[in-house]
Amino acid sequence: GDGLMMRMAHSFPGTPLLGINFGKVGFLAMTEQSQWQEVLAEILDGDYEVQEGPTLGAHVVHEGESTDVGWAINDVVLRSGMQMVDVELYIDGRYVNTYPGDGMIVASPQGSTAYCMAAGGPILSAGVSGFAITPISPHSPIRSTLVVPEDSLIELVMCSDREAALILDGQITQSLANGDLVSVTHSPHRFRLIMTEQMNFYSAF
Repeated sequence: GDGLMMRMAHSFPGTPLLGINFGKVGFLAMTEQSQWQEVLAEILDGDYEVQEGPTLGAHVVHEGESTDVGWAINDVVLRSGMQMVDVELYIDGRYVNTYPGDGMIVASPQGSTAYCMAAGGPILSAGVSGFAITPISPHSPIRSTLVVPEDSLIELVMCSDREAALILDGQITQSLANGDLVSVTHSPHRFRLIMTEQMNFYSAF
């Protein structure tokens, strides 16, 4: 499934990947089990293209010290525990809004069909050069997703003493404290997916 695709992309960054779907829904693994031999023959004949998408790099600033916490293919998530938290959002150094709720998702185009979509965010199709910023269950009338350019600096400031964690591609990276700043930019890595003529992104819905 898509989880295995992301693990392989982290293990072999920059390597074009072909996804064969053995799960239920595969937006990254678009080749069905019954088609793998046909698709592989097309690839060996050179009848394919490599689709590239941006990935996300994340840093955490805690008590004035910045730490590189890694990169994500799908999303960088600030997620509350049992109680809601306040998250301040800044884009390119400009204050946007404070969101009380369950946290915030910053998703790449390929990650927009994952947690971002489940939280009510938009689906960014391949070729969109931007990231989607989606509040999670915000206790606010201002709940729209923002789609920002790929070269934007996205900053999330934790403004609560309650429990919260930073999650990259579904993996908890570290806990967050009041005043911690999560800085998200595009990373130098590219997610590269092998595509053939018969693959249809929209058929995965």
